[in-house]
Amino acid sequence: MTRPVLRWTTFVLFVAVLLTAAYLVWTNNSAFNSLNTSAGVFDRRAGSMTRSVMELRMAQQAYVAAGQGDEFWGSKVATQIVGLRDEFAALRTMTVLPEAQTEIDEAIAALGDFERMDARAKEYARGNQRLLASDLIFSDGLEKTSHMLDAVQAARTVEAGRIDALRRSARQKELLFAGGTAAAAL
Repeated sequence: MTRPVLRWTTFVLFVAVLLTAAYLVWTNNSAFNSLNTSAGVFDRRAGSMTRSVMELRMAQQAYVAAGQGDEFWGSKVATQIVGLRDEFAALRTMTVLPEAQTEIDEAIAALGDFERMDARAKEYARGNQRLLASDLIFSDGLEKTSHMLDAVQAARTVEAGRIDALRRSARQKELLFAGGTAAAAL
């Protein structure tokens, strides 16, 4: 290594290897950060849906509460059902894994069952059969909303597992880049 041209060529190759490794680590981090951001959006939206399902449950229970108007709470429940259906559809498009999509589909099916049960509960409440309405609301209504909540939580768990797996993969790539760069530098 007494020739200056050989030294400079080796130095340029070393710098090129370092820059390439830095670029690969940067693109890997950028991709992971965008994925992490979308996962955060998914998780926040799923958390919001949990609150919406709980509000739906409480609004339906007001059918049989003393002094509450059936029409007000009936329209509120109908509005919340439409909103939840739209939110479930939007949440389903955000998922990548088929397992999470299946969980969201189960929540949508439970919402459909809830809607049919809600129509019967409204009929009973309007017909002044509060005991039958409360039986539906506090048994079937709780069961259907619990199923929706469980499905949303299962989808959140599946998506969190996917993010953890991708995080491990990204870290392994970074270690591979660092090891390759160190080997090239030596």
